[in-house]
Amino acid sequence: MIKEEYSFDDMSSYLKSSIDLLIIGELSIEERRTLFYNQFINSKTSILILNRNKGNLLSSKYLVNNKTEKKYQDKDISILLPFILNDINIIQKNILIDITSLDHVTMMSLINILINKIYPKKLFAGYVCPQCYIGSEEDYSFTLTSELEGIMAIPGLAHIEKPSESVCVFLGFDGGRFQRTIELIKDSKTIYPIFALPLVNPNWIKVSMWNSFDILKDYISNSIIYKCSAESIFDALQLLKDISKIADNTVLIPLGTRPHSASCAIFASKNKNTRIIYDYAVETQKRSEGISNIIIYNLTKIIHSKG
Repeated sequence: MIKEEYSFDDMSSYLKSSIDLLIIGELSIEERRTLFYNQFINSKTSILILNRNKGNLLSSKYLVNNKTEKKYQDKDISILLPFILNDINIIQKNILIDITSLDHVTMMSLINILINKIYPKKLFAGYVCPQCYIGSEEDYSFTLTSELEGIMAIPGLAHIEKPSESVCVFLGFDGGRFQRTIELIKDSKTIYPIFALPLVNPNWIKVSMWNSFDILKDYISNSIIYKCSAESIFDALQLLKDISKIADNTVLIPLGTRPHSASCAIFASKNKNTRIIYDYAVETQKRSEGISNIIIYNLTKIIHSKG
């Protein structure tokens, strides 16, 4: 697999001249979640703003030339999202998805549709890494989630539960989320824990391991702990492919970074014996400060390939 990941600085001129549609989440007070919006709002690029509410109700606003052209009112995400993408004719467009601002559920549902139902000409994703998360690294406490809506499948990725499933969990800072989720899987044969290796702050992996260790030791049936870059869609996707060679009927639990959730969505969209379950975490309004790396992923070959 060719790792098509680039710095935004190296790609910005090309993107601003070629991207027809930017897809973002609801505008936020966090600097990194508005970066792509601010970069493209005064360009020729149209902008689709997706806002998922509780109960998987989606509302949306479509901006053309910095003006609202269409609004789409609350409907179930699995119904409204394909309708919107067809309505604005994305098969004729080069698309950039801002996975930083989209919530995990909307982002994973969107990727599944772009892989299995409606194919744009070219597809890129962008991710803005924070300079720091708000909280204390000394006692490993971060308040990144305000509530959990409930543990459910991702719309479009609700594949049939199979006996004796293997679990791949991408771990984040909150180990308690993993415990609540794994308890709903009736017969987990093997658990493959995956820790994120951040480029910005290596100490963050200590936070994840510390907050997850007590729970993991009760569930891990082998001694292998996996690691991959926190910011890389392609590294996480390759790791899932490697694990799939030794694990059948895989359940993916994305509790970490958005690039890892994007990898889970890509993998599950292409592998029907794989399902995703998620705890529908509601994130706090301001989770991080500053901007470090800005990464662009070229996903065009992935959406047009069969495997």
